[in-house]
Amino acid sequence: MTHTKLYLALLALAVSPVFADSHQPAPTEEDAQKRSERRNIGKMTVEDDSEELKLTRGPMPVSVIDAERFHGRNISLNEVLKRVAGVRLSQEGGLGSRSTIAIHGLEGKRVKIFIDGSPLNAPDGTLGINDIPIQLIERIEIYKGVVPARFGGDALGGAVNVVTRDFDGTWIDTTLSLSSYDTQRFSGVFTKKWEEIGLEIGFGGFYNHAANDYVMKSPFVDGLKIRRDHDEFESILYVTAGKIEDRWFDEISWEIVRYESSKEIQGIQENIQAAKNESTLNFIGLDFEKSDFLIENLDFEYGLGRPELTLSLIDKADTCFNFDGTERACPGVAGEIDGIPHDSEDEQNELRHDLNLHYSFGGGHGINFHVNSQYSEFKPNDPLASEELGYDIGAFPSERTNTVTTLSLESAFLDQALVTDVGVKYYSYDYTITSEQRSLSGTPVRTRNDGDESGHYVSLRYSPIPDVYLKASYERAFRLPDSGEAFGDGVVITSSTGIEPEEGKNLNIGILFDRFNVAGMPWLKAEATYFARDL
Repeated sequence: MTHTKLYLALLALAVSPVFADSHQPAPTEEDAQKRSERRNIGKMTVEDDSEELKLTRGPMPVSVIDAERFHGRNISLNEVLKRVAGVRLSQEGGLGSRSTIAIHGLEGKRVKIFIDGSPLNAPDGTLGINDIPIQLIERIEIYKGVVPARFGGDALGGAVNVVTRDFDGTWIDTTLSLSSYDTQRFSGVFTKKWEEIGLEIGFGGFYNHAANDYVMKSPFVDGLKIRRDHDEFESILYVTAGKIEDRWFDEISWEIVRYESSKEIQGIQENIQAAKNESTLNFIGLDFEKSDFLIENLDFEYGLGRPELTLSLIDKADTCFNFDGTERACPGVAGEIDGIPHDSEDEQNELRHDLNLHYSFGGGHGINFHVNSQYSEFKPNDPLASEELGYDIGAFPSERTNTVTTLSLESAFLDQALVTDVGVKYYSYDYTITSEQRSLSGTPVRTRNDGDESGHYVSLRYSPIPDVYLKASYERAFRLPDSGEAFGDGVVITSSTGIEPEEGKNLNIGILFDRFNVAGMPWLKAEATYFARDL
């Protein structure tokens, strides 16, 4: 069964007591055995490789982390990602602070984040992957080159896919972890399944809080130590969801989500004592899955989502302070950030479609068709800033539509020794943007910017001898501008009416040795990779 999106998966909490331990244990023989699953069906034994093993030995350059070994530990997802070769993660502060993931030199918006294969295109201040408790996660997939066609995203050669745990049945689970700097993380879930009618309903969520009030050295003033006394983070998420099986579709699932967060803004160059960001997210999602859809061997998946975001910047201080507590002049008429007071409630409403069709010919051959489309509407609203600037920021609404269509062919030859995945991608975008600068002299002018691009990829894996795998992949990809880049915020970040997709080419060549029971060790894995980027 394919995982549903993040929001339903948040209900799939299976947790255990949490202890402070950030060291990953060495693989045991039990770990190795888990990588090759075995199921007994009466007198018949069926063996199958685990999903982790299939991915690692597939044609894509990917590292897979089994998150189960971290369950019951006081460790965040960001800390787990730091352990992966070729991955660099930088974070501006503690829990809730902005973080950047770099994969083989690609970072920021060039690296896409997926939750159960669905793009997580959350603007700053809303739900991030580090909010998700590690107990929720089954595995983390780090793609270091070509991204699978079924994801349908617009990554430039790097992506992280967080696969959430999938539990079936009746559950009551809670977890609580406490750590330094008043960090508290709580999650809970209740699910009930009625086997006779194939219906499951659940409720759950999580709560995060961190004061983040540690002491750091100033990068701007020699000898100055700064206590991060204005860096508090708090988030809470509520979910109600359900699914019904074997009614018209193999599975129909739905979810309703409410997420709220508040993050104080910590000053580093100048002291900040009042400004903060707040956000709310309301989400409704509906998903359908069916095998043998219309014809035999055709698998169908479709997801429809409606996120409604409200992003707020609150910066109304009329008195500013130095780090020693003495008063200083604010940068403008009011506010600590840019000299303009803010009390914004910017709205961004979206409609997301995700369709995947996979037809299997048998013998390792198949064809996959995927479409991911996102429509976004941005409505800025900031009465305080509008009054100070002399024009209505809300007069600059914008909208965009991004669509990525992928068609791929999967093949296997030489008794599965040679596996290939070849695909083409079509990117289309359509933006209608109001430019603030041109609107100041009269009626707001709306500019339309649309276009399309095409990309392609090829990846292959060849196993000349057992447990040795040669991999190679090449991709020409594009990254479509996100809402923040296209729309701006009406005040500090101006809209970009002529923004275009970013092109990237990447090449990966590698060799993998992956064998169980080597010289008394339960599992030995070694990998070497060469990569090249052209952006």
